[in-house]
Amino acid sequence: MKQMKMWGVMHMHHPQRKDDIEGQGQVLKNGGGDSVKETKTLKTYILDPREKFLKRWSVGFVLSCVTAVALDPLFFYLPVINQNKKCIGFDSRLWKTTLVLRSFFDIIHLLHIILQFRTGFIDEELRKQRKPELNTDAWKIAQKYLWPWW
Repeated sequence: MKQMKMWGVMHMHHPQRKDDIEGQGQVLKNGGGDSVKETKTLKTYILDPREKFLKRWSVGFVLSCVTAVALDPLFFYLPVINQNKKCIGFDSRLWKTTLVLRSFFDIIHLLHIILQFRTGFIDEELRKQRKPELNTDAWKIAQKYLWPWW
């Protein structure tokens, strides 16, 4: 095994194993058949909440929320009265603009939710013991955000 440094993270490089099937990353256990395969899984990447990217993202997210809330009253201006036909219609240009902008801000909100589930947190119990440690367990992160519902 040799160590490789890539993007500031140490990776262990394993030479191709003798029982590796054509370098596909599947190794047979116990000489068994196809049903007994060991597969390599990718480790999920958990972000550190103290990173500069997440701090900038938070500022941008707050600004996008304020803009989205300011955009919502435009929906009240969509209905217009057609004087010739004496009926209510929609201003199609304003409708399309409002819909595109609101969808853009909804996508930003969805990305924020995804980032929340990929961001570690400092465990409160360890912080009280003056041993602050970043929790990078994906299941515990999910439990932290889903706890009120489950």
